[in-house]
Amino acid sequence: MNTSADAERAFYKSFETLNLNQMMAVWDESNDISCIHPAGPRLIGVSQIKRAWQEIMANSPRVKFMVMAEQFYSNDSIAAHIVNEYISMDGEEGGAMMLATNIYRQTENGWRMVCHHASPSPLQPNSGSDEQAVH
Repeated sequence: MNTSADAERAFYKSFETLNLNQMMAVWDESNDISCIHPAGPRLIGVSQIKRAWQEIMANSPRVKFMVMAEQFYSNDSIAAHIVNEYISMDGEEGGAMMLATNIYRQTENGWRMVCHHASPSPLQPNSGSDEQAVH
């Protein structure tokens, strides 16, 4: 992935298509990566994160994401994306809104995710913030 935005698009596409191999291709392969799913424990390292995504994908209906950018921070080696995730079941209107922080690191293999932390948003969709769609 040439940019952190490419990695972010690949992350959400792999979730929407329930493709574990594509999901893990987004993640860095080092053991200092972490993931916190809503109301879940902190997962550390490739094996814990892969196992969690495997369970999620095996038990999850197809979902669609509309990701709205709130804040981006980046330099040549690291990028943090703070976003709103609007999640709906494939083909249905409405859905849940989550807040997520996605952190990416520039590696010799391109930009890779090193942290994903998501939690339910106290705001309702269409709350009127000035957001930019990224997916």
